[in-house]
Amino acid sequence: MCAVTIPDQHTLAELLVRFLWPHSINLSFDCRNDQNEERKRKLMPLTRRDFLISSSLSLAAGALSPVLLQAEKAKPSTPTDFGDWESVRQEFELAPDYIHLALFYLASHPRPVRQAIEQYRAKIDANPFVAVDSAIFEPTNQNIPLEVCRTIGNYIGGDAKDVALTQNTTTGLSIVYHGLPLGEGDEILTTTHDHYVHHESIRLATGRCGATWRKIPLFDSYSSISPNEIAERIRKAVGPKTRAVGVTWVHSSSGVRLPITRIAQGLAEVNRDREEKDRVLLIVDGVHGIRLGKARSLGKDAPSDSDVHVAGRF
Repeated sequence: MCAVTIPDQHTLAELLVRFLWPHSINLSFDCRNDQNEERKRKLMPLTRRDFLISSSLSLAAGALSPVLLQAEKAKPSTPTDFGDWESVRQEFELAPDYIHLALFYLASHPRPVRQAIEQYRAKIDANPFVAVDSAIFEPTNQNIPLEVCRTIGNYIGGDAKDVALTQNTTTGLSIVYHGLPLGEGDEILTTTHDHYVHHESIRLATGRCGATWRKIPLFDSYSSISPNEIAERIRKAVGPKTRAVGVTWVHSSSGVRLPITRIAQGLAEVNRDREEKDRVLLIVDGVHGIRLGKARSLGKDAPSDSDVHVAGRF
């Protein structure tokens, strides 16, 4: 470790420019300091040094805001009463003069998440290399991706090694379908109710290897939806070349929640007489959340029964 003492901000700017800018460029600096104000050189109208000085001062002033915010957000708060809507709403810094109906896409963070973000940002500001290197690459309890996988695994009763982190549900679906060992003539079965990106992931994955895909309706009208009929339609639609069935747990357009457990049971009957390489995988687009996967322990249909569950939120 070494410490460098810089006489003033002008000298600091000069050192930064000389270090960061290619040495082959001949730059002229105003090397004034408090002891030598009369030294003159030819200067450009706005030198890179002066730009760095002004930018550094602006950044330094702005840096005080997160510190003050962190101190404010670190104050202990009363526990949230999740049975009281006003108490829950206070966890978010949403503008009260709006009714926010688009939070499925662009979401405001609740207080605990904001505090965690501030704490991690403070670690990065204090020691960028150690904070990032330990959090991403070191196989320790400080490794954030590994810790997230362990937490999810414990929460849903699975193995952390079976949890993969992606940027979003769209990316997750694409990775899953393009990772299937499909061959020419194989088929993926899906429904007419799934999201566009789900259909596109299937279309692109099958198109690159000569496989095919089909879409089927799960019900004729919303007034006649039957969980048993949905599961039976999927089971009957599976053909000898079907290698995967892709469905969406909760339909964004209607709120319909599919009976995943019953669908899985129907596919289990199909797979009973198949070799391992010909098994039909159940892939669930669970964009609305992975935490609800625990519902299976309560005797309810949940995506825990799927072979692959792609979740976008907790």
